[in-house]
Amino acid sequence: MIMMIIFPFFLPITDSIGIANSSTIVGNLHVFFQHRKDVIYKKVLIPSLISIIVNAFATLQSIKTNQQTVKKAFGMFLIILSLYYLIFNKGKKWNLSLPVKLIIIVAYAIFTAFFGIGGPLIAIYFMNTTKSRSEYLGSIQLFFSITGIFNTIVRISSGLIKIEHLPLIIIGMLGVFISGIVSKSFIDRIEVRQAELLTYLLVGFTGVYNLFF
Repeated sequence: MIMMIIFPFFLPITDSIGIANSSTIVGNLHVFFQHRKDVIYKKVLIPSLISIIVNAFATLQSIKTNQQTVKKAFGMFLIILSLYYLIFNKGKKWNLSLPVKLIIIVAYAIFTAFFGIGGPLIAIYFMNTTKSRSEYLGSIQLFFSITGIFNTIVRISSGLIKIEHLPLIIIGMLGVFISGIVSKSFIDRIEVRQAELLTYLLVGFTGVYNLFF
């Protein structure tokens, strides 16, 4: 999500999504591998398949959409996301019905295709379908890995990811690796809620920038 806060300041939204998505795949696979023994694969494969299909159609639709419109919508989406997490979200678990689960998966796929950010939505899904921290981490990172690989293939075949993006993708991968090291160093020094507050304040600021500038 951090890359989709930074990249749109100097890149088009469509380019930012492709670079950010591709940059995180290796990191996602690494975390999944660490927790693979606790993953119940059927819980991951079905939502992954649904997401891949919806995302492919949504990505093709995003190509036809005016990029200035996408930028404004992206800004509004970030502001709403920021307000929700800052004001309403208390880390609660809900008993999600099957239709609600389906809506979350479809919404994730659409938001990822248009805005490159769907993680908070799918986090709600896996928080409510897994029974332990390790199962949650392994499951959600496997989901991100599967959907990320297929989404990257769709974007390459559609011409949204080009060879000139490769240096930025490599930089993004290095950024993911470094942020992982830094987060481990500071994880015991800060409160989770403080980290969330800072992150979503930054999300809100980026939303305002994209909406009005």
